[in-house]
Amino acid sequence: MALCCLLAFWTGGDATRVDRLFRQSGPIREKWDDVHYSDGSTDGEKTVERAIANTDDVYDPSSGEETTKREPRDGPTSSGQTVGGTDSDQAAYLAEKNQLLSERVADLEATIEQKNERLEELETDNGALREQLDACEDQLEEFERLDQQSELETGAETDGEDASIWNRARQFVREGNE
Repeated sequence: MALCCLLAFWTGGDATRVDRLFRQSGPIREKWDDVHYSDGSTDGEKTVERAIANTDDVYDPSSGEETTKREPRDGPTSSGQTVGGTDSDQAAYLAEKNQLLSERVADLEATIEQKNERLEELETDNGALREQLDACEDQLEEFERLDQQSELETGAETDGEDASIWNRARQFVREGNE
């Protein structure tokens, strides 16, 4: 914001020039072009607008004085406010903004595509694991049925954990899953 205020002073409150100069500076971050407002304005646009609104004095080399009071000139910004700038400056600014937004959209679409592919892979893996789990549960049910049948046939219950078919089957399935 401080740099934008200085740029607003030196550019006579020209939003297009402030934005262009700020983009060439070190402090610029990715969020500068991110839309953060309901009117579609980016973080950078709002910062420039606030800087210009908070800068009363501007440098005017033609006046002979160091500073002059700024008077808003005609020329709409993306949010509809009036600031200085020629039509060609505004057109260049909008063209650059459109290019940046198009690149951002392309990046986001590529990210979405990658995430969709990953989701498909995970869903496929999940299906395969569910099938394996169902097969293991079927095996456990079959072993339990066999164990109960064996106990009924022999008429005796076993005392040791490792002695029953059920416990051996359970151990077998656990080892198979590890």
